[in-house]
Amino acid sequence: MPFDVCCDFFFVHLTYFTIGQAYNRNKHFNEKIEFNIDDKNMELVGQTFRSIFPWTQITQIKETEKFFSFHQGRILMSLMKKEGNDQEAIDKLRLILKSTGKLK
Repeated sequence: MPFDVCCDFFFVHLTYFTIGQAYNRNKHFNEKIEFNIDDKNMELVGQTFRSIFPWTQITQIKETEKFFSFHQGRILMSLMKKEGNDQEAIDKLRLILKSTGKLK
């Protein structure tokens, strides 16, 4: 029994540090993403990719104090920081998101 607990503890820490190292080394995790949003699509543009999602593919949108989160199914989620955007832009975005019927 103590050996099982020790092994479990070791593997949890190994997984945590491995994921942390991958995050710090992988430029894709730290890439700045530009969000272009209109009444039909949400476009994400980064240095290494460009993706367009019609609102029918966005399953849920949540707003917190600092972020908007866009859920594309059960696995994929994008976070957009409110910081750096003026209040007028955030209010305009809220109107677009409410018109989709998915903003919670």
